[in-house]
Amino acid sequence: MKLEIPGKRAVPLLLVFGLAIFATGFVLSVLLYPGSGEQTQGYRFFHDFISALGVTKISGRPNPYSSLFNFSLGFAMLLLLPFWYFRTKYLPAGKAVGQVVFTLCAFFSLGMTGVALSPYNLHPTWHNISVYSAFACIMPGVLLIIFLSDRRRCGPSYKAAWGIVGLAIVAVNITVWALVKYHIASSIPLYAIAQKIDAGTFFIWIAVETIMFKKLCGDALPAGHRVREDLN
Repeated sequence: MKLEIPGKRAVPLLLVFGLAIFATGFVLSVLLYPGSGEQTQGYRFFHDFISALGVTKISGRPNPYSSLFNFSLGFAMLLLLPFWYFRTKYLPAGKAVGQVVFTLCAFFSLGMTGVALSPYNLHPTWHNISVYSAFACIMPGVLLIIFLSDRRRCGPSYKAAWGIVGLAIVAVNITVWALVKYHIASSIPLYAIAQKIDAGTFFIWIAVETIMFKKLCGDALPAGHRVREDLN
């Protein structure tokens, strides 16, 4: 007997909706961004951080569109929670491991929601704590999902391709940190560019996962059994 988990079928729709909400909010916020100073008009893609779109004041001037970005970011991150739940539940690594991976990914979503709720100009400490904790959780969380995924569902090419991309992202961030740490290069624009690479890669991965979700989590869980037993 198969036990279908309620709500699983709605996850791809939630992901598409969340991606659409965030993409719309991001694009509009970029287009409407007033600039970081009298000499700088508009959003500088390779110099300004993404979260700069959410600050309520810029050089003393109000940013009336900050709530648009903050809402779209927080809303999209909360819509990821059902995805993390089902995606990690179908990992063939046992219940305990799945719960650890889910916790990491859920903390990322909650951390990014914290970013949306704490604009840097109002709550810089909480903003930075949210950013760093979210980043620290999502890297191992996504890599564990990639490497623990069942080969019969995603195929070896999936693991190889995204594993290489994930490790490359880690290498890029370590390199950027080292360049800035040892005064070889300036933090701006390196940090801003690295952030765009991280965010862009993450949302591309989420888009691919949305397309593959039915295949990755298509089998119903057997009643009274763990996921690992279902896959063997």
